[in-house]
Amino acid sequence: MGITSKNLQPVGGVSLVKRTFEFAKNAESIERVVLSTDSYEILTECVPGQISRSEFLDLPQGSVTHISQRVYLHIRRSQDADPKSKTITAVLDFLAAVQRENDWSSELLLLQPTSPFRSNSELKEMINTYLDKHYVSMVSGKLSESPHPEKSFELYPDSRIRVTPEILEKLESPRQILKELYVFDGAYYLSSVNHIEKNKSLISEKTQLFSRSGWCTLNIDNREDLELANYLAEKFQSKRFFSAPH
Repeated sequence: MGITSKNLQPVGGVSLVKRTFEFAKNAESIERVVLSTDSYEILTECVPGQISRSEFLDLPQGSVTHISQRVYLHIRRSQDADPKSKTITAVLDFLAAVQRENDWSSELLLLQPTSPFRSNSELKEMINTYLDKHYVSMVSGKLSESPHPEKSFELYPDSRIRVTPEILEKLESPRQILKELYVFDGAYYLSSVNHIEKNKSLISEKTQLFSRSGWCTLNIDNREDLELANYLAEKFQSKRFFSAPH
């Protein structure tokens, strides 16, 4: 089951959105921080006292406003703020709003609030790899091991397991002989603006993987994930715990 106002839920005493916002603000490699939202509560959670509610409501949908040093606000259009909306539509709307301004960076880094555990060292490593190897798109992800994706199955309406000979073979196979499959963990999406605009996506066949592992890859989808994140935040205070070996 989903979580109401998920991005405002606390992890380690700090909301998901503020954890991500503060991480971005404190990262030396990030030139500007853009908060993309249609929520005044989200804005004041990250940047309190800068804009009144009435001023916020008067801002046009799709507009980009300078809030404070290095911080900008992108007002999401109503169709882009629905929980079922694709993130890329808001990204493209933001890029369209600033494309006439030459001083914006040619690279974009997307940080999703639902991934609460990041480290400056891994961000530096990712950016350095991206630049040194002249990549145009890079996304963080992890090896999907347990349960292995190929061991999944569908159900009939009466809850019987829908098993074909091919699925049965995989269900009975040891994990070690199945293909290595990866999933995105939602922590980092780094891409050139040209790549995003050309593909209308953050991901293409040119996208490289930035591999992460361990508890730092936790992505919060439900209440159980949120409880686990709070447990981890309380139990492991050292930032080293959430640094990802590569």
